Amino acid sequence: MTHNYTLQVQDPDAHTQYAWYKDLAALGSSGTQYQLINLQVSNNGVYFAEATDGNGCHGQSNSIMINPETLSLFIPDVFTPNGDEVNDYFQILGLHLFAENELTIVNKRGKLVYSVKNYNNNWDGENQPDDIYYYLLKVVTSDGVATTYKGHVYIKR
Repeated sequence: MTHNYTLQVQDPDAHTQYAWYKDLAALGSSGTQYQLINLQVSNNGVYFAEATDGNGCHGQSNSIMINPETLSLFIPDVFTPNGDEVNDYFQILGLHLFAENELTIVNKRGKLVYSVKNYNNNWDGENQPDDIYYYLLKVVTSDGVATTYKGHVYIKR
């Protein structure tokens, strides 16, 4: 399974030349008529951009490690919907990387308490009591590959 990423130089300057590197090997550089500001990536590696301004000064971007073979999610096992605006929602990090998703949550007795397609990290527990709940999260990549995650989340107000 291969996923394409676009790496981009933020706030490019028209007088600056850019070069992209993967694992310290040059991938290409801008010239006077072409700026390599964006880079399509589909291979594992550590990528970074180097900028050279009109005075010959060099600067390097932060590096980013790409592993397209593994799209990862972070599914929390607790959230605290107490209205303090900190951790008030069941937020699944990385969910935006998937083309489709479906989330189902049941209580300990198996009663459905929440179900939605294309979840937007906005479930606040809907006045459910403090307890452990079980989730089933189905995600689909843009390539149509489906994966199901099962687990539990604790609501603590």
